[in-house]
Order: sequence, then structure tokens, then C-alpha cells
Amino acid sequence: MLVVTYRQIVILYNYNYPLHPFVHSNYLDLTVRFLGLVQVNALHPIITVFPYLFCIHEAHVSSVNESIGSIFLDVGHEIFHTVSFKAVYIPLLYIVLQNVCLLRNAAWFSFLVHGLDFSIFQTGILVIIGSLAAVISLLLYKHFLLDVNWRNIFVGAVFLKIAFSALQIALILQINVAFHIPNMAIAAGDDVLMDLLVALFFVPTFRMLILMCREGSEGMSYALLTSATNLAVTVSVSISTSMVQIWDVSNSALDAHEFGGLLRLHLLTTCCSLLPLPLVKLIPRNQIDQESNMAKGERSWIGGALLIIWIVGGIIYVLFTATRVYMHSSLYECE
Repeated sequence: MLVVTYRQIVILYNYNYPLHPFVHSNYLDLTVRFLGLVQVNALHPIITVFPYLFCIHEAHVSSVNESIGSIFLDVGHEIFHTVSFKAVYIPLLYIVLQNVCLLRNAAWFSFLVHGLDFSIFQTGILVIIGSLAAVISLLLYKHFLLDVNWRNIFVGAVFLKIAFSALQIALILQINVAFHIPNMAIAAGDDVLMDLLVALFFVPTFRMLILMCREGSEGMSYALLTSATNLAVTVSVSISTSMVQIWDVSNSALDAHEFGGLLRLHLLTTCCSLLPLPLVKLIPRNQIDQESNMAKGERSWIGGALLIIWIVGGIIYVLFTATRVYMHSSLYECE
């Protein structure tokens, strides 16, 4: 995600499109630059996780007289055997498509800063509120949605996302001002609802992924399947960033309160979330349905190959993106 965020910043800066307020050019002279924030983020897991590595107990495994090549072949065969199950690749391909289509308006934070004159403190509060909303969504799912049909959750979350996007439209058109509702209240409510709904997508998703893991290779299977879904999120962020070039949502336009391009971009990204819904029946209804599909053991090498192509292509894309980000950032530092 850091790679994608950094890529978004570099591209938008080079094309004079809106940046997140924390890294806007007006704030680049702050003591803590963006690169410093990245380094702090990288240091945090090292400090919090590294001490616990010494508490991990590793079971002794007798040495195996196999060559490296045969081990890789065995792992590759196990991976393909897992993803070739219809109960794995069919719902996973839908989840990938759903994650890709969950686009966000990449110019939104710039609108808050340049269009509504939000301060850095206010935008920071919105980020914190969004994180709390994700926690609330976990509790909501645990106590009220645990036994609800997964298809209903996916469909309901999409339509609620569209319904709550009306808050963003109200903020863009400043309809809330006529009712004497502060911009901060609307923005906070919108951020809470959006983050809560997006988090609701991921809870049933990871329940499905756990059920897809084959006995004896749970760790490898789970890492592989989550990589496929995480790559979809990466692609979604990249697409969202590229879409700011469709209409004029630059800083200068937002400063002049020309929000027409922002409104059209918001409507487009919202409607994109509807695209996967006709295929929602590709995912199981519940845990029992998924277990039953896995028990059938139906397989297809074509479906497995498509999923492997997506994963390998996504990894290549991320590596290409990281390289291009590094090149752009190096040029930017030289300037």
C-alpha cells in the first residue's frame, strides 16, 4: 500500500493533479517529509513485532534429502492443485473483480483542503475516525451478521455504499449549508460509513479464504489466496488514481470552486461498484455452502491457470510500479 500511495503522489504531482493534503506542495517544507513518514511506518512493525520473534517455538523437523528443484516443483504442484478447485477459483475471481471495482475518488482529500478549506488536523481526524469505523464493522459483523447470507452482505454493502455516497454529493453541492450542517460533520459521517461498509466486504471474504485452504498446506494456501485479493486492492487504487485525469479536478479548479469534474468523477467511481453484482452468485451463500462445494472436489485447470496468471501478473505489475515510483521519486528529489 505504501508503494501504491507513493506512486499516486508522484504521478499526481507530475501532472499537477490534487495531492493528499499531507503531501501537498504547500506542506513539503515541513520538518517531517513524506519519506520520513514512510520510514516511521516501516519502523513501527519492527519495534512492535521483532521482540516477539524470540518467543516463537520452532518444531524440529528432520532433514529431507530432496533437491531444491524438486521442492519447488512440489510447491508449484500444490499451489496449482489448490487453485484449480472450482470452489476456490470461482468465488475468488469474483472477489478479485469486486475489490478492483471498489474505486474511490482520489481527489476527495484535495477537495476537502482546497474546496472546503479543511486543515491538516481535520483531515487527520477523518483518518482516525475511518480506522475506528473499521473496528466497529468487525463488532457489527460478529454480533449481527455472522449467520447472514454472504451474497446478501456483498449486495447490501454495495447498495448502502451508493446510498451513503449521497453525503459526498451533498458536500460537493454544499446542500448541507442550507440546513446549517457543518462540513466536518458530513465529511466525518461519510468517512465512517464508507470505511465501515468497505470493511464489511473483507470479513466474509476472509472467512471464505480460510475455508478454501487445504488441510496440510493451510499457511501456503492462505498466503496465496490473500495475495490475490490484496493485489486487486492495489489495482483498484491505481485505477482510482488514473481516473483523476478524465476531468479537471486539479488543485486550481478546486481552489476556484469548480466542482463539476469532481462530481462527475464521484458518480463514475460510485457506479463502478455495481459492475460485479450480476455475478454475485459465483460466491457461496454461507460456510456450509462453501464446505459442500469443496467436498465435491470439482476441478478445472483453465480456471486455476486464470487465477495463477492474475497473481503472477499482479506481482509483475507491483514490481513495475515500485520501480517506476523509485525512478520518479529520484528525479523529484533531484529537482
